[in-house]
Amino acid sequence: MTLTESLDRARSPMLASAVGDALGWPIENRSGLVGGVSRVQPRLELINWVRREGGRYAPHEVEIEAGSYSDDTQLTLAVARSRLRGDAWWQHWTEFELPMWLVYERGGGGASKRAAQAWSRGKAPWSEELKSADRERYFEAGGNGVAMRILPHVLIAYSEDFGVPAADIFSDGLCTHGHPRALLGALAHGYALWLALNHRQEQALGFGELVERTIEGEQHWGRVPALPPALSEWQEQVETTRPQFSQTWERTREEMLDLLAVCRNSLGRGSLAVDRETLDGIGAFDPKANGAGTIAAAAAVFLASRYASQPGQGLTAAAFAKGADTDTIAAMTGGLLGAIHRDGWLAGLRAEVQDARYIDALAGELSKGATKSLPVAEPWRQADRRELWNQLEEMETGAVFELPVFGHSKLARIRPMQTKSSNIIREWVLHTGEGLTLFVKRVSPAKDRDVTSTSAGPLSPAWIVCQTADLSRSERFYSKTIGLPTRLDSGSNRIWVSDRLVFEAAKPGWRPSASPKDEPDLLDRGQAVTFFRNEHDLAATHKRLVEAGEFPVSGLLERDGRSAFRCADPDGYVVEIRATPK
Repeated sequence: MTLTESLDRARSPMLASAVGDALGWPIENRSGLVGGVSRVQPRLELINWVRREGGRYAPHEVEIEAGSYSDDTQLTLAVARSRLRGDAWWQHWTEFELPMWLVYERGGGGASKRAAQAWSRGKAPWSEELKSADRERYFEAGGNGVAMRILPHVLIAYSEDFGVPAADIFSDGLCTHGHPRALLGALAHGYALWLALNHRQEQALGFGELVERTIEGEQHWGRVPALPPALSEWQEQVETTRPQFSQTWERTREEMLDLLAVCRNSLGRGSLAVDRETLDGIGAFDPKANGAGTIAAAAAVFLASRYASQPGQGLTAAAFAKGADTDTIAAMTGGLLGAIHRDGWLAGLRAEVQDARYIDALAGELSKGATKSLPVAEPWRQADRRELWNQLEEMETGAVFELPVFGHSKLARIRPMQTKSSNIIREWVLHTGEGLTLFVKRVSPAKDRDVTSTSAGPLSPAWIVCQTADLSRSERFYSKTIGLPTRLDSGSNRIWVSDRLVFEAAKPGWRPSASPKDEPDLLDRGQAVTFFRNEHDLAATHKRLVEAGEFPVSGLLERDGRSAFRCADPDGYVVEIRATPK
């Protein structure tokens, strides 16, 4: 196989999987799509949409840009980064990638998040140190959160023996899910991927062939793979607390075969095969069962087999199977169709999906196999997450900083979110130097933040709202004199300053409560609205204010080991400018 063929072998399924995820995410049964899915028409097109999040305690809406993917792709990429650590991939996966994923996850499933929380505390989800109820939930977790992420194991372990990727898929799956439904679903899906990739070198699989060959290969995916030494504790836990595990495994294996048999019988009708009828027959629309790993695997293998020669139609059918777990089924179907075909059928979608270049580059690294082993990151713990949140709270848009593994990263946007609850919700959009986008959201009680408001208004308490005698004058001061980004909202007659401060036109007769002109020591006491600039811009701004002599300004100070100064704006509000944290 040439290097070009090897690269294409990895690129096509990785990109197609991400596209499927982005297509299906708004349509899935728990997407929270504002307006619902009833009027959404099936189209092979990536759309902007609005998602409801936060549940009862922090309800809010989030704008999702066209091409954005969910946890399916996030975790697939995390597994891929782990596999580039060579033999230490499992350590990197459990100690860094899974715990760190909690910082930026979008749409993550409950079992995966619970397991990631355990790993972030340095505990395996089956550990005796956890509550028995938590261990029970782990061993009963049979969802599709494993099957959706295992593509990198098949791509990096290109082998004539499926036993190689099977062992890795199993070891990976146990990190988050303990029920055979999750594990066998992942193994069956992995086997179908392995088949499709192997057969592409000979002759592409035809209509119905993938289902048939997956059934025939049951002896390869249906047995329990050998465990590495790192999972000996898991084995002990199963033998002690799950004596019926082997019987459950056998029943689930038969269940997987039965699901595939339903698909085979449907495909036996040729062009008369009906997608929705078949998916309904395997339980894809059953709200109590459709998240199972076995059902997702059967649905993806069926659709990829049904549309083996029409990949675009197959991806559309998976993404718009309303009532099913569409983002996961479409991601898995996309991976299979990408394994069967080169990525030309994706047309413009391959470039429109979020982080397309990053995914393409990562696929290229996977295609080379484990030829080099990147260093394993230090464990990511709960304290690291809090530290990152606090660091981001002090940053302004455009700040550049270092993230473990992700390296040189830039704070691209800050998005405060409206909520009717008493919580404060902010989202930071980060771009890493390699082209990955991370959405970091924090929900915190208002009491946990030092926020002062001088005016009431229908805004999140994350904003500081002030009145001003002259909107234009305030806008000029903050944008021209201080150098902060500003935005005029003509509809509400407000000026928004750097995602933190809002000015609204004052009512007639309004006067500021205090002015530095009348109280010279005001700059040295009381609260101030704090903004961050880099050292060079801070010094230049301070010099400009001093030379202008128009606004009261302090000398250069030191706050927490960093340069800072205070000044008063045209309405007398005290502003503190600090150097950006390093």
